[in-house]
Amino acid sequence: MNYKTIKYCILVFLGLLTIKRHIHFGDYCTGMPDGLAWILFSFLFLLFVIIYFIIDIYRKKFDKYVVIIFTIVVALNIGSLTIFESVFSKSIYLKGIIQKEDYRDKHIELYKNKTFKIEIKEIEWSCYFKGEYEIKKDSLILSKENLSEETEYHFTKKYRIDLKNQVLIPFEKEFDTIKITNTND
Repeated sequence: MNYKTIKYCILVFLGLLTIKRHIHFGDYCTGMPDGLAWILFSFLFLLFVIIYFIIDIYRKKFDKYVVIIFTIVVALNIGSLTIFESVFSKSIYLKGIIQKEDYRDKHIELYKNKTFKIEIKEIEWSCYFKGEYEIKKDSLILSKENLSEETEYHFTKKYRIDLKNQVLIPFEKEFDTIKITNTND
C-alpha cells in the first residue's frame, strides 16, 4: 500500500468512529463513556487531518481528498442528529411517563405505525428499548421478549388504557401506573 491509501484509510476509519455514535439499531444504551469516546475519536481525527496538512504543506502539494473527507465527517457529525431524526421520525400516537420518586426518568412512546420506544434515563446513562404493540379494546399489549427484565421491572407487557383518567394501568400489580402526557388520536 502506498502513503495516500494509508492516509485515506486512517481518516475514513477515524471519521466513521466519530459518526458511529449517532447510529443505533434496535435496543441500545448510551451515556458519558460514549461521549468521551466520541471526543477521543474526534481529537484523533482532527490530529491526523492537521498532521496530513502539515506534511502536504512541507511537500508543497495540496490533497483535496483530505479536505473532502474532513468536510463530510464534520457535516455528518454536526447534522447527524437532524438527519437521522428526520429520516427515522415517526408520528406519535401516545406518550407516557412513570412518575416515581427516584433519579430515573421513564418514558414510553407509542407510534402510529404500531411500534413503541421505552426510554429510561439516569444521571449519566440512557437506555432505549424498541418493539411493536397492539391495542385490543382497552388493552395495550407490548410485544417484546423479556421486556420486564430488560427495563429492570419498570415496564410490563400488558396495560389497561384509561383515557378518562389519562393513565395506563398495568395488569400486574407490582408495576407502576403510567401517566399519559400526550395523545394524538
